[in-house]
Amino acid sequence: MAQESLAETQRILDAAKAQLQEVEEGLATLQAKFDDCTRKKEELLNKTEECEQRLVRADKVGIGLVTWVLIKANVE
Repeated sequence: MAQESLAETQRILDAAKAQLQEVEEGLATLQAKFDDCTRKKEELLNKTEECEQRLVRADKVGIGLVTWVLIKANVE
């Protein structure tokens, strides 16, 4: 009787351990995906900042070009 109870308890424990292993593997997979997404997010934020800086510089160049054209038109 005690042996049967011990064997049943061991089966339950083994099943719980197997389930825990599956959950831990799933968690590891999710963590890897999260880390990858976080890295991609940082890359996109950096690219966004670069684009914003380029737009500011392009705007300054455009304003400078328009100013030059207006000055050139007034001189001639």
